[in-house]
Amino acid sequence: MSTISSLTLGGVHSIRSQSVQGPVSYYVFLNVDYPSNYGQFAKSNYGSSRMPNPFRNTGRTGGGRVGAINAYLDNQSLLANIGYSIIFLGVCILLIPINDAALALLEKHTANCQGKWYHRLLKRSSVSLRWSFLINQFVSKYQDLAFFSFLGVYNAGDDDNDQDALNLVVCILGFLIVVAGLGGVLFLIKSLTKKLKTLSEEEKEKEEYINDDFLGRRVVLYKDLKKDQFMTMLYPWFLMVRVFGFCFVAIFLCNQPAVQLTFLNLYAILMLVYLFKYRPLEERGQLWMTLAYEIDGFLALFGVTILAIYNQAGGTSENTKSVFGYFIIVANTGMLVLNFISFFLEIQEYAVLIYQKLKMIHQELKDKKKVRPQPIQPKESPFMSDPGLQSPVIRTPSAMPEGHGYFNDNNGSPGLPSPNNMSEVKLSPYSSCLEGGLVDDKSTLIKLENSMDLRRNSPRKRFTSTRASLKFQIEEEIPEAEV
Repeated sequence: MSTISSLTLGGVHSIRSQSVQGPVSYYVFLNVDYPSNYGQFAKSNYGSSRMPNPFRNTGRTGGGRVGAINAYLDNQSLLANIGYSIIFLGVCILLIPINDAALALLEKHTANCQGKWYHRLLKRSSVSLRWSFLINQFVSKYQDLAFFSFLGVYNAGDDDNDQDALNLVVCILGFLIVVAGLGGVLFLIKSLTKKLKTLSEEEKEKEEYINDDFLGRRVVLYKDLKKDQFMTMLYPWFLMVRVFGFCFVAIFLCNQPAVQLTFLNLYAILMLVYLFKYRPLEERGQLWMTLAYEIDGFLALFGVTILAIYNQAGGTSENTKSVFGYFIIVANTGMLVLNFISFFLEIQEYAVLIYQKLKMIHQELKDKKKVRPQPIQPKESPFMSDPGLQSPVIRTPSAMPEGHGYFNDNNGSPGLPSPNNMSEVKLSPYSSCLEGGLVDDKSTLIKLENSMDLRRNSPRKRFTSTRASLKFQIEEEIPEAEV
């Protein structure tokens, strides 16, 4: 389920579930005398892997140097236990060039493929596979890789060691990858924090960092985290440090149960303090879910610690031990419940986003159906729309005869007087501008000029040549004394 989440959603679920649940499920490998009920529960989960693995029979099949592990694992080689994960990662790595080649061919030979669903799918796959998905799987499988690499290196010092050379070489290589991966993720988080500081708060809220090639391909490390502080961005790295420390004390300090439990309890308390102080998760629901994981893991560790103290004090009651065993089993089962809840919460968030997107597309299609082509209306003259320009005709001493004047141009040009009748102007269209004795004849002429439709049968030069004459006739025909 974590693999599906990391590939499709790219959220924090898979990293958190594996990195928090992992140590809890591996508590059985601590140097503690567990009751039979918890032993049977652990044996059913760790006796043999059910995943297809061609390396199942490689490596040593006898006991190793860690007695707590011998009771639960028949084959302790790295390839026998996580070979399927290595094969899966290898297949994903091979898919990267295949996906990129398909995307390049599609863009080259298919016109107008941009924005199509298959183009977006290949583009999203390219970004997810390199590097978000691989980083997510590396962090999620970090505990398995670290645990069995450490175990292979530690068992190599046994005089009766009969593991093959291939498994030993793989364990040494895995050991180096585990150590280098811890430093590499820290360096990568530091680079991401520096890059994110160049973005504004608005760009972060709109998730525009997805469009950046460097940030978009590594979004799994910070997608659900607060991006304003380096300490909040370190949450995945702190999970890896705990896994590294757990595997180290469980293998190399297998004979020191007090050191093992002290380290795990201190780190669990520090993680709770870190979560309450910095609150690295952006969403409140994800923060509470993370706290639920940590509290559940701490309760399981508390049960193991009390059981170890009871054994150290000389307790021999199987009934009392069984109570602690059931307590630890319930805590392990609680992790599974939290995994389902966390996974479906992420699915719900994406379902809401998809629903909103589909709703917006449906509304756009609905609006397009309502749109109908509108007939082109003729351009209305300002003299018809302005009530102030529609006053009764002002009669002047040189009133024009009927059938002549402003709108009866012999050349068919509306808005201009006929060249033959420049001395006879009918002032009814703009008579309100002249009430009170031609208050502002210049503004009247500007309105007249702007209202003319000079594009139809009326060249610009004709209006320019007649404007001075028109102004002269208006002043001549209308005395200043009274209208």
